[in-house]
Amino acid sequence: MNRFSWLLMSVLAVTAVVGGCTQSDKTSASRPADSTLAKNSEMIEQIHDQRSDYLKKVEVDIKEWQRKMDGLRTERDKNPIHSARYVQLNRTIEELAPKLSLASQELETLKTAVASAWQEHKPSLDKTMSNIKETGTSFKAE
Repeated sequence: MNRFSWLLMSVLAVTAVVGGCTQSDKTSASRPADSTLAKNSEMIEQIHDQRSDYLKKVEVDIKEWQRKMDGLRTERDKNPIHSARYVQLNRTIEELAPKLSLASQELETLKTAVASAWQEHKPSLDKTMSNIKETGTSFKAE
């Protein structure tokens, strides 16, 4: 059970307990329930903030890699077609292009995923971004 599901079930359980109390019980039970609800709201907000920060970071990273790809294309086009440098740049571009496309698709999936499921999709996008970085790093090493 992921963290969000646990949190949601806790909120529902507290709501059910408070909802079943009599008026005199509600007065004495409201403080702990209010405290629990406040903590749960804070946790939900924290999860939302983490998701938002993550999505922004990945979006910036993808745009940065797209700019690098544009630079590689520009450099490639300045070299003679049969030169070793042209072939090297073209190979790197051909390796990066589908990975960037996949990362963009996964980012869009993550943006539209319900809050409880985004943690499940995150590892796939993390792996794709790692593959992009490895490809870019291996190019620099050549």
